[in-house]
Amino acid sequence: MATIEVNGTTLAYDEAGPKDAPAIVFSHSLFFNRRMFDYYLENFSSDYRVITYDHRGQGESAQAPLEQLDMDTLTDDAAALIEALDLGPCHFVGNSMGGFIALRLAARRPDLLRSAVALNSSAEEEHQLAAFEPLVEAAKAKGTAELIDVLMYIMFGDTSIAEETPAAKQWRLHMLSLPNSIGNSAHQVIHRRSIVDELSSTTVPVLAIAGSEDRLPAADLVGEHRHCYRRSARHDRGCRTLGERGATGGRRTASTRAFRARRRALTVLLSRGQPRLTGSDSLGAGGVDRQHSVQCGQSDRASSCPSPRDDGEGYVLASLVAGRDQDLHTR
Repeated sequence: MATIEVNGTTLAYDEAGPKDAPAIVFSHSLFFNRRMFDYYLENFSSDYRVITYDHRGQGESAQAPLEQLDMDTLTDDAAALIEALDLGPCHFVGNSMGGFIALRLAARRPDLLRSAVALNSSAEEEHQLAAFEPLVEAAKAKGTAELIDVLMYIMFGDTSIAEETPAAKQWRLHMLSLPNSIGNSAHQVIHRRSIVDELSSTTVPVLAIAGSEDRLPAADLVGEHRHCYRRSARHDRGCRTLGERGATGGRRTASTRAFRARRRALTVLLSRGQPRLTGSDSLGAGGVDRQHSVQCGQSDRASSCPSPRDDGEGYVLASLVAGRDQDLHTR
């Protein structure tokens, strides 16, 4: 672990890979820490400079009062980290709360990014504020012990909980160990502002990924049944409709399918090619389910679909099912 002073705080981070390689920064979910990305730190570091870090107020980064834990301040922290470590332009990957940071960077600091990846995240404000506020207040007052089953339900899919996967067990223990101050971070997460209007004009490629058992829908960002390639502001918009999900190929575990689907999606984006949901191979073989996407030529909207490779601008919103029986908080 290393630490760095940026934007008036101290952030803890891990780093692996060649210093002169393109960088990937991973930004963790609320209630978790940078260790959720350890697998990717190892597996991407042969080709990329990989950074995982803890948000202020969480993990091993410096604590902070509630008023300094809002998403805008955390976005400024991430931008300062990228600049201080000379990582830009980098690929920025965020899960849930980390996705809020990724999307804000895409909207506000496109100079620092090659791409942004939002895993089960949203550009909108919290639509279940009334439901979440009592949970947050309880965490502030009493910590997480009495809330752990609710937190597990929010953070993990049914399969992970039912099978008591190693990751589910690990993070359950982690969440039980969190101090009451985690409630302040949670408060700012649920009181975030919408950035939909800001994001609409970004020129940074954005990939949004949702697992079918995720509790908090990334559909807020990608739409319920579609993925859109939205070109830069001066161009038109094209959408390709996603069809019904078919059976996965192969007899692999849900966690393996989820990891391979995400890795494939990330690898496509990192290679600077725009993600294309052609369904050319099965999810079990590491790709998107062949029955999950309908290409432009097969849909009623074929005439309105632009080529994802006709220019280097715009961004991609791609709805991906990362595994029928898996959420995105485990690999």
